[in-house]
Amino acid sequence: MYGPASGKLYELRDEEMEIRVKSNRTNQVKIGWTLGVAMFLFVSPAWVGAQTIRSFDGDKGLDLKDCNLETNRCRRQPEMDVAVNGKQVVQVTRQNVLVFDYSGKLLRSTSMIDFVRNAGLEPMSPPPKQPSQGGRGPFEPHVVYDEFIGRWIVTITCLNDCLMVSATSDPMGPWGGVYLSCLQGGTCLSGDPALHIGYDKNGMYYCGGHLGGDNPDTPKGVAYDCLAVPSAEVKAIEQGTAPAHINRHNDMPLDIVPAIDHNRLKAANAPAFFAAKTCARTPVSACQYSTNFPFNWVVDTLIWNGTTAIYNSPGGQQVVKTDIGSKQNKWLYSTPCCGATAAIPQAGSDIPMRIAESHRFLNLVQFGTHLLGALGSGPCTGDCGVQGVDANNVMFWVDLDCSKPAACVVS
Repeated sequence: MYGPASGKLYELRDEEMEIRVKSNRTNQVKIGWTLGVAMFLFVSPAWVGAQTIRSFDGDKGLDLKDCNLETNRCRRQPEMDVAVNGKQVVQVTRQNVLVFDYSGKLLRSTSMIDFVRNAGLEPMSPPPKQPSQGGRGPFEPHVVYDEFIGRWIVTITCLNDCLMVSATSDPMGPWGGVYLSCLQGGTCLSGDPALHIGYDKNGMYYCGGHLGGDNPDTPKGVAYDCLAVPSAEVKAIEQGTAPAHINRHNDMPLDIVPAIDHNRLKAANAPAFFAAKTCARTPVSACQYSTNFPFNWVVDTLIWNGTTAIYNSPGGQQVVKTDIGSKQNKWLYSTPCCGATAAIPQAGSDIPMRIAESHRFLNLVQFGTHLLGALGSGPCTGDCGVQGVDANNVMFWVDLDCSKPAACVVS
């Protein structure tokens, strides 16, 4: 794991639990899902030395016998995310929106369906195009707290893509929402877009899947659209004011993730970053289901000029080799163990945990001119090259030096 105090790079091995890391100005939040219960671990601001950790249970998933595939996706994954603002903790799942204080006291629980409707949007997604996608209902939620505008932001797939913003820094107050991708002529992102969100001092960045799009570094016919909105216009969404400037860029790589940057001194024209890994061109599921695939990192940039966002200038989209110095490729991506369902056993339970979503960045943070990210992968047991043999699931932690924004290299 990487920390500024050490500057070291480690390979993380994950045998029982998927770990996601989110950060804000003062805290790190580690999230795990075990036996249908979300557990939060709050780590003190110091990177080194003694640290105080508090933990408590979050939302509980439905028992499998209560799942109804016509109305929800509970047989596929718990789908959860969490954010903090220094006083409160907000957890979102496909079921509920929960607000806690830092001691773990539950302050409010609202069903996700009611939460979306209260924000003025329709929570029920279109019928699935494939039976494997599960049933209708809101799914794949994300939440962040944008300290620059003092607002919580939640995304979830609903009738289209739902973007909801709080009225104040208190998540217990009112919220308002828009179908962001449908504005200014669309195209609406409604086909399981797997929405990702990032932000910095200058704006909010919002990326989702677009069936029919194409990018040379991702499977044919499936790409992402990214939208950038100036911070002041994000803040006004709760008031019922749709953003006037939606800077959209089509045909981005599949599952590209916008970075979060907490730098309060960031210049108005300093770049924001987006990143993903390359995938084979075929089949359509190649990003998720591959064996010993020698991937590259993909980096896209955005620079603001007033309320206009300029993507990938100069230099265009970057494809970056994975070894330190980016002179050669080192790492191989494989579908996480075990079997066709990409589910791993859990200690003390006969219910496996699905980890197939590890093919996208689990988190991406900009720290100065560096881009820090974590990516999960499965084992490599033969023909592993310089990566070497490993029977366990692994996690790659990357530090990309983007001091030359158009020429990032692995640090």
